[in-house]
Amino acid sequence: MTASVAVSADADLVAIATAAGNPAFEARRYADGLLYVEGVTQAALDAALADAGGPPVAPVPESLTPLQVRLALLAAGLLDDFEAVKATAPREMQLAADFATVVYRTDPMLLAFATQLGLTEQQVDDLFRAAAAAG
Repeated sequence: MTASVAVSADADLVAIATAAGNPAFEARRYADGLLYVEGVTQAALDAALADAGGPPVAPVPESLTPLQVRLALLAAGLLDDFEAVKATAPREMQLAADFATVVYRTDPMLLAFATQLGLTEQQVDDLFRAAAAAG
């Protein structure tokens, strides 16, 4: 079974695969930071990665629904702040925020709102991950 997880650039692949129960593994790391491992179950790999310095990091979704974004903002205690920032935004941005069917992680409007909310790139990534995980 092939398992794919995001790992840090300095991860010790041999130690991880050995801890996961298969020292004779095949792994390839790609530029996107994903590690593809052949011959190790996902559960064993997750457990070994957790022991090696933390749980695997889920990839950042490319897009979400507006409802997912708003629920993530609500859970983070930022929905009221977002609504206040949106109310002072140009009309086009208000309309886009209210009627978009998809919110892309790289959308300039999203980035503008995030900046006005004082969010870092990492915080936006974390919100996107949380929103995707919540469904």
